[in-house]
Amino acid sequence: RVAQAEGIPTGVAMIVVDRQGENTIVVAPGANQAVTPAVLEADRALFDWAEIVVMQCEIPLETVGAAVAMARKAEVPVILNAAPATSDLPGSLLQIDYLVVNEEEAATLTDYLPGDDIRQAYAAAGMLRRQGAKVAIVTLGDLGCVYESGYYDSERIQAPLIEAVDTTGAGDAFIGGLATAICRGWEIERALYYANCAGALAATKLGAQSSLPTAEEVDRLFQEFHGSG
Repeated sequence: RVAQAEGIPTGVAMIVVDRQGENTIVVAPGANQAVTPAVLEADRALFDWAEIVVMQCEIPLETVGAAVAMARKAEVPVILNAAPATSDLPGSLLQIDYLVVNEEEAATLTDYLPGDDIRQAYAAAGMLRRQGAKVAIVTLGDLGCVYESGYYDSERIQAPLIEAVDTTGAGDAFIGGLATAICRGWEIERALYYANCAGALAATKLGAQSSLPTAEEVDRLFQEFHGSG
């Protein structure tokens, strides 16, 4: 389903990484902005085959909203990584199955102040859940993540200790690991341990796509870190 948008360049992300492995990204969206609701709606059965739908906010927000509506109609769960976050994110986009944000994105969407106080992260997750997310997840880098859910006791899910080389792509790997675990039928706590393993592995290598781990690598670290429980 890859198409060319005439006269519009491919989207580009320029990434700068500091000595601690943290990154700053500037995005020129280009053809991403050509992904309109009409593109999705041309195929009403777009998500009928899917086990899960994963999205972020690097296409027009109205298109994200249309995709959420189509997934809901097909009875397919949705993971939304609200990145980049915007203070005017439509409330309908918070009313989904799994909402994932990092500390800075949580601060944009709530009154949360990024820092070392885990209680603030819990408060942000709780606020996002009250706004409609069935499961709200705030990622905290090397501290792992916290989540808020009406079905399980909320807690911090620890991440494996690694030496970070480049955190670019770690959030994407986390989302991929989470989606994989959910499709395996795992409950949320175990799924988040698995997602943390995927994100940690991505941070041990340089690059974005080139740093993404294989399923075998994530499975191996998960067994070492969390075991089969």
